[in-house]
Amino acid sequence: MLTATLLGPGAALGCGLAYLAIDYLRKVVDAPPRQTLFVFIGLQIPVLGGWAWYAGDFAAATPVAAGYWLPGLADIAAGMGANVLYLLALRRSPLSLMVPLLALIPGVTLILSGLLLGEWPGLPQSLGILIVVAGLFVLYSAGEPGAARSGILAPLANAVRNLRREPGARLMMGVVVLWSTTPSLDKLCIAQSSVGLHGLIQVTAITALIGVWIAAADGVRAFAIKPRARRPLLFAGVLGGAGYVLQLAAYQLMLVAAVELIRRVSGILGAQVVGRVKLAEPLTPAKIAGVVIIAAGLPLVLWN
Repeated sequence: MLTATLLGPGAALGCGLAYLAIDYLRKVVDAPPRQTLFVFIGLQIPVLGGWAWYAGDFAAATPVAAGYWLPGLADIAAGMGANVLYLLALRRSPLSLMVPLLALIPGVTLILSGLLLGEWPGLPQSLGILIVVAGLFVLYSAGEPGAARSGILAPLANAVRNLRREPGARLMMGVVVLWSTTPSLDKLCIAQSSVGLHGLIQVTAITALIGVWIAAADGVRAFAIKPRARRPLLFAGVLGGAGYVLQLAAYQLMLVAAVELIRRVSGILGAQVVGRVKLAEPLTPAKIAGVVIIAAGLPLVLWN
């Protein structure tokens, strides 16, 4: 019983840590953004194909029901758009500032889950969303060295200014909107298919679209990968397949928002560590306070 109880949280935590490692690899790999996405997502195809084969999904009488395709196509569009914006945001701004913005996803997911699945947030969840937003403002509230701003509204003004000036922030807000739709869409799709087969359809379609984009924009020579980029892209692709399987499996075992909570908390905390240790990003008091507030607010999003 205990093992079964821990399966969902364990899958969600493993997913969060896998995507944290992927974020680092995608940020530092020496490859163009489109090529990075093509290889990263394309390498997930054999992982998810193997999962579907092992689970016997291909042998099912009706592997994919007719009701799959409407939410499935919407999921493909949202997933591709989010991946493109996310990679661009990571390349343009510090990891430790970009990943915390994803803390908005559980709150937005709850709202969209209410619209799509009837899982509406209550008062505690709404309070948790407000706390998360406050934590983000604290995280971005550091003033410029030597700035003369003072008063109770100075941190708020600093946060608004820093968010507007951060090159990747607007891109990441687009990611928040798009990725907030995918958990509910995934849940609808899994009801009409299976974990492995749904994941295989998604990554195959996105890889094909990116491949056409690369060929049309830069020609077939753009598919050539620099030798020093091959190993990081390989690791990222394998981790991406494993992380996606764990994410979809967790959705079957837990509430969508619960999975997002564990993923985001582990990702936000880990981004500060990886940003400081591997990328020499400063770990400021504002970042520490903001992360603590966000981590305190996120559990309320799941209050039942």
